[in-house]
Amino acid sequence: MWRPPINFLTLHYAWIISMSLLALPILAPYGNISATDAYFFGASASTESGLNTVDVKELKTYQQLYLYFIPIITNLGFINIVVVVVRLYWFKRHLKRLAPQLLSPRRRDASDADVEEGKDAQRSGNTPVLRPTTIAFDPSVDQRRDNTTLYIPGPQDRDRGHPIVAKTGDDRYDSEDSDDGMIQTPTRDT
Repeated sequence: MWRPPINFLTLHYAWIISMSLLALPILAPYGNISATDAYFFGASASTESGLNTVDVKELKTYQQLYLYFIPIITNLGFINIVVVVVRLYWFKRHLKRLAPQLLSPRRRDASDADVEEGKDAQRSGNTPVLRPTTIAFDPSVDQRRDNTTLYIPGPQDRDRGHPIVAKTGDDRYDSEDSDDGMIQTPTRDT
């Protein structure tokens, strides 16, 4: 049988759906609204959408209190606070169980003693061989090294008809004579 994964999102959905369904036994029994309206009120309160099928002033005080408190406890901030508190409790409980094992002194084995005495330890068969890290590029990828750049004029220049032009590395731009501060001035290195 398929079961959804238990994570924050599915627990959040389950909480909101259960609070929506809780509206049926709380809002509907008095008899002033139908079961459909009670569920709609519960879903509206749980998702904080604020949609009403019946005027709220016609509801009894306990029904209005339900509609007041459900958005508070189904709010994302409240749910995050509850998750943090549960995680803190869980980690504290598990760390109390694991702390004696983690803090106890380790048993010294022969390799540690040999290292501290300065003896060379023999490599075992399952020890990985360390080698320097290198970066290799895929030779099938075309790695062009041209100095062309695409010059895209500003919106006003584009409206005036200036095209998008591919420029080479030798072209420079001077900001003194243009409306937008960009004109091409060819320069040559001498």
